[in-house]
Amino acid sequence: MDIRNRLSIGFSILLIIGGVAPNEVLSNSQAIQVSPERALVDVPLTISVTGLEPQQPITLQASVTDVSQVVWSAQANFVADDNGTLDLKQSAPVSGSYTGADPMGLVWSMTPEGDKNKYTWPAFADPFIITFKASINGKVIATSQAERTCIADNVRREVVRNNGLFGTLYLPSGKGPHPAIILVSGSGGGLSERSAAIYAAHGYAALALAYFNYETLPKALINIPLEYFGKAIKYLQERRDIDGKRLAIMGGSRGGELSLLLGAYFPQFKAVIAMVPSGLVWSGIGGAPEDGVQPAWTYNGKAIPFMQGGENSDYNYMQEYNIRGEPMPLTPGFVKQIERNPESNKKATIPVERINGAVLMISGEDDQMWPSCRMAEISMERLRQNNFPYHYEHVCYPGAGHLIGIPFLPATCAGSKHPVAGSLFAYGGDAVSNEIASVNSWQKILDFLDKYL
Repeated sequence: MDIRNRLSIGFSILLIIGGVAPNEVLSNSQAIQVSPERALVDVPLTISVTGLEPQQPITLQASVTDVSQVVWSAQANFVADDNGTLDLKQSAPVSGSYTGADPMGLVWSMTPEGDKNKYTWPAFADPFIITFKASINGKVIATSQAERTCIADNVRREVVRNNGLFGTLYLPSGKGPHPAIILVSGSGGGLSERSAAIYAAHGYAALALAYFNYETLPKALINIPLEYFGKAIKYLQERRDIDGKRLAIMGGSRGGELSLLLGAYFPQFKAVIAMVPSGLVWSGIGGAPEDGVQPAWTYNGKAIPFMQGGENSDYNYMQEYNIRGEPMPLTPGFVKQIERNPESNKKATIPVERINGAVLMISGEDDQMWPSCRMAEISMERLRQNNFPYHYEHVCYPGAGHLIGIPFLPATCAGSKHPVAGSLFAYGGDAVSNEIASVNSWQKILDFLDKYL
């Protein structure tokens, strides 16, 4: 299905910048029309060009500069219709960075400029500005800009340093009490502030909670006590502007594993969202080699049973990718570990049947960081076998990789250097499939929260 058929186009604000001289008549000039002029990142744009000759060839380019001053851009060539108009909702490019009629194609297909930035993660400031340019025969005839943000005007941000917690709380407008989501990061650690902000824009209090690799917290994902997250639950429940009976947990990758684990250990969570997760507990990462394999999680001072590493430890395998300078897929190593250790699988399986609410899992069929589809199905099978009384669902997207998230951001990143492990790892998936998965799953998540939280 074409992506544009999945979208609901919002209100329209006409923005005409450039290409119009003071004395020119508007109907005889070219202009890019972009709407809305300023909006949340999950709101799709409408983009069109007017004032063209019938069937006139035209090139459109989109670009944005990230926090590292890397320029991300996309370009496509079109032909105007018989009325001299180009509407990206209706018109597919004849060539360029994407195919098919899609008003957001120039956004999600952006790639970083320069060979050294080939495996760069798209890290944009908030807000960020996308610049659109229209060219005819190499000459720019009109430009326009759209401001994108994760933080709505009525959302409040609070830094949380309470009882050893490290986080940032985003609150929607109004006194509440608001339903709340705790968002935990994956194996890179730190804070998921961008996601928390946009959930607040949709009416949920959202606590981006760091648990390692942030300020004075541990640098490695090793021996993280689940009791730490219990403190976060208590903190939210003690606030008058939070509805302590309507709490959700959400995370991606190792954060998806953690979300399922926390749902099983803390009945206060009434909804669990696990993105590209694992139904198995895996070992810690980032420790000193001489310390050997260590647990990622503990409870009551004891290690939670785990699988011992999913990385492919074959030296020649790793060297092959290092020599080529390409990101290494870790999925084959995880699959090998799962298939060779059936007894460890049983001990490390997360007891998801203990979760006290609805469960939604999202994964990618071509995930190359780890086999998230396969490992999410481990949880699904356990829920089925135990006649789980709440709603549970797993959506595995064909062709999608590890990077399924907020839509309408660049979906082209094939891999990047891991912030803790330090190696260049592959994500899998192609840009089209990644974007389809992000658009579709984002609406599923919002519907899920609206119904079950």
